[in-house]
Amino acid sequence: MVESFTEDCVVIFHDDGPRLEGREAFKRRLEERLGRTVSGSHHVSNEELIFEAADRVRAHLYLYSWQRFDGFPSTADVHRWGRYEMDFVNDGAAWRIKYMRLLSAGEYGSPRIGEHFGKQWP
Repeated sequence: MVESFTEDCVVIFHDDGPRLEGREAFKRRLEERLGRTVSGSHHVSNEELIFEAADRVRAHLYLYSWQRFDGFPSTADVHRWGRYEMDFVNDGAAWRIKYMRLLSAGEYGSPRIGEHFGKQWP
């Protein structure tokens, strides 16, 4: 999955969390987080692609995801609803993600809610 991102990508999973800059930082975060995940399912829909140039696309996608972690049932499952804001670039070999931000509309099993409020759409 990491290869789908540019070397200089920026990934933001939480507005109040770390801003991951670069593919290596993103990879380390995934290894850390996914290492605790036992099972999960991730769904995106209502994709909107806006071609800003021949080699640049802005994308908006809605998501639902479910994750089960080590320690279940004392560690609760997380069900998440929200949207991704993404920028793709074509580097000549492939389309890659240069920027990705997750805004959580709400989560069951987590305190995150309403991160999309007060944000311009799209």
